[in-house]
Amino acid sequence: MDLKKIEQQIEQERRILNQMAEEHGIRDHRVIDQSEQLDRILDSYLQHKHRKGDQAATGWSQ
Repeated sequence: MDLKKIEQQIEQERRILNQMAEEHGIRDHRVIDQSEQLDRILDSYLQHKHRKGDQAATGWSQ
C-alpha cells in the first residue's frame, strides 16, 4: 500500500474515532478499539515511510 492510501485511511479512521468519541465517550470499549485500530494504521504508515526513506538514502528499492 502506498503512503497516500495509508494517509487517506488514517484520516478516515480518525474521523470515525472522533465521531464515536462524541457519541459514546472516550472510555467506551468501542472507542478504545477504534483508537487501537488507528494506532495500528499509524504504526504501519511510519514503518512504510521509514522503509521508503531508507530506500531513497541507499538508492535501493524493492
